[in-house]
Amino acid sequence: MEPRRSSQPGGASRRRRTDSGYKPLFNRKFLLLLVVILPLVILLLNRSGQPPDPLARLTHRGDLYQLLKEQPDYRLHLLLVSAPNLSDRDWIEIQLQRARIAQGLHSGALRTWLSAQQWRDAAVDTRPGYLLLSFTLPDPPTAAQRSQLLSLLQQLPAPEPALTTRLQAQRYLDQQAPEQQLLGALGERLAARPTAPVTDTPAWTLVGPQASQPAALATSSPRPPAVPSTPLAPAEQQLPSARGNGWHLLAETLPPPRDARELALQRITAELVSRLLAVVTTDAAADYRWLWQPLPYGGYQALLLRQADTRLLARPGEQLAARLDQATLEQTRQALLERLEALVRDDPQQWLDLLALYQLPVDSDKVFRATLELLDLDSARTRVAQTLPADRRLHLRFASTGTPSP
Repeated sequence: MEPRRSSQPGGASRRRRTDSGYKPLFNRKFLLLLVVILPLVILLLNRSGQPPDPLARLTHRGDLYQLLKEQPDYRLHLLLVSAPNLSDRDWIEIQLQRARIAQGLHSGALRTWLSAQQWRDAAVDTRPGYLLLSFTLPDPPTAAQRSQLLSLLQQLPAPEPALTTRLQAQRYLDQQAPEQQLLGALGERLAARPTAPVTDTPAWTLVGPQASQPAALATSSPRPPAVPSTPLAPAEQQLPSARGNGWHLLAETLPPPRDARELALQRITAELVSRLLAVVTTDAAADYRWLWQPLPYGGYQALLLRQADTRLLARPGEQLAARLDQATLEQTRQALLERLEALVRDDPQQWLDLLALYQLPVDSDKVFRATLELLDLDSARTRVAQTLPADRRLHLRFASTGTPSP
């Protein structure tokens, strides 16, 4: 008997496909894997189009902040904290220290040691609140090398006495301007506050490729904690000079930022004050300078004004806060965010130096950015209004007769 054939449409067709060896292009397992994997591939492709995080390979151990970056050599920075650079004594001392180090980098035992280590491009520069020493290295520095460098720096001979005489003469000429006299008087007040020793608190930053021997990056003991800053006592004082009549200085101390959030809030407040001063100053008070210096052991902010009106002198923060609007806040916020992006992209070691100076966590850029983005108008106005209040500021001015106040 012949086999019964299917009477359903397509039945013979299905047998013919099977008999001819036809197989589907995609089986079920492949389709299932495709459904699971394809979204992951799309996500990875989208992420690959985003710029990499310049600080993704940043680490911190002890007193060393290190950023792994593809480049031929290592760049080492040593930060030596200094006093505020305002008073005559501090200014001369910092200049002498810089000259002493510069001479040692190019001659004597320190220069010989640097050559033996193959450390080159040695340089020293003065920055607000610290001296910056920089070196190019073929390999990451060991703890022993960093300790030897500090020891050799302490043994450097003092500069020639003639340099002190020249610096004193230069300082005298610079201090003839009324603004500089006021800042010098502020420096004397700041120098009278107790601070921690400034020569034995080094901080280090290192940028370079992956080390072949990670043990070489062992660090020395952490820096000692900073002495809490002492606020300036509120006072009003007249200086003995009639020539500077019309100039005023309002100043207050700033605590060192405890974290990136406080640093961001200090930074945007200072930037808002700077922008708003250009709005509120009249033609009679067109000459002004705004200074903001957050230093490791307590900084300061100061407003220099010439022929200022009494309202701005009495309540500067409130006068400025009244002019702050959403547009100004947004412009200031965006400008600071763009500067941060440019800094970490083009010169990440400068950001590392900031972290090392204040001993901040490695993720501080994210906290800094988030703090700026979340600041609302009411909070910004409150911070601006609290700038240079009468109960915690120093007011310096010149006596119109040349006779100082008692």
